[in-house]
Amino acid sequence: VVSTQSTVSSGINAEYGKAFGDAGIYANVGQGNEATDKMQQTLDEMKERAQTINFQRVDESKIEFEFYLLERGFHNYPNSYFIVGMVMNSKVDTKDYSYIRPDGRYYDGLIKRGITPINTEPKFDPPVYVRDMEGKKTIYGTASFGHNHPLRQAHGLSGGACPTRGGDVSTYPWGNAGAGFPTDYEEITPICDGIVVDIKYWADLDKSWDSDKIAIGNAGYGTEQVEYMAHANKYGTFEDPYLVENDIKNPQIADFTVDGKIVMEAPEKLEDHPSVSFKLDFGKIGEYFEFTEVELEGPKGCAAEEENGDKYRRYNGAERISTAFGIILLLVVFYCS
Repeated sequence: VVSTQSTVSSGINAEYGKAFGDAGIYANVGQGNEATDKMQQTLDEMKERAQTINFQRVDESKIEFEFYLLERGFHNYPNSYFIVGMVMNSKVDTKDYSYIRPDGRYYDGLIKRGITPINTEPKFDPPVYVRDMEGKKTIYGTASFGHNHPLRQAHGLSGGACPTRGGDVSTYPWGNAGAGFPTDYEEITPICDGIVVDIKYWADLDKSWDSDKIAIGNAGYGTEQVEYMAHANKYGTFEDPYLVENDIKNPQIADFTVDGKIVMEAPEKLEDHPSVSFKLDFGKIGEYFEFTEVELEGPKGCAAEEENGDKYRRYNGAERISTAFGIILLLVVFYCS
């Protein structure tokens, strides 16, 4: 993605960008067995099976998309962060990525003006169109916070599991955290890494970016399956009054605890909190671009944490998070590097 234009909308600084070279977006459509293509949602499922992953390039003739580099606060930090955002829209069916909750001032305003929303039913597993495949395919989110970092704890980071709920990411992975901002609908769930975007800092080099093997989660491991670690918690419980009053449950709740209770507070020491493990099976061996190895002075931390001292450290969250909301606004957040 390359930046081309500046704009300001609703108090958010934004840069419009477009793809260059062979950059594109990819959807996880699974390997054809729904029972294993779906994310693991319980400890038993984690023990019994791997989730089968299959990233395929989205068909640009049927899906249009725009990229933005946004500057906005995130994760309860007072600082601003750079966020790569993407808006998707279906050229085939306007209902694919459209949703308005049939409640509240915005909905009432539309009805008052004689405007009928295109769709008022949330899609927890939205469809997608991919190249060289006929018809709609289902986008499958993963149980992982991000398939590109299997062992967050090894780098002193918390979490590792998908929040599985829209709304404020807040103190993830502790408490009943969402996957985005406080203004998001809780019922627009994040489908973690169901959609991924090529973030390019260079043009095509020794390999083409137009590949379903480049930079996937097992690149560098040499195996189709990779084991992931995450801090145990119960993720995804709806608590928005509208959802509670209408008895709308989240079909994607991920309960990785032994007692079914939400862990509300961060432990004093991360190593004292139990972790769970699960596997993703990519069905192919990933590839990476050739590079020259260098030695760094030391591990690089999160600039926001360094600026704010230790008061946020127990609540550090994402190196990267993918979330979807509204017409599907996908945010890939990079603020620790």
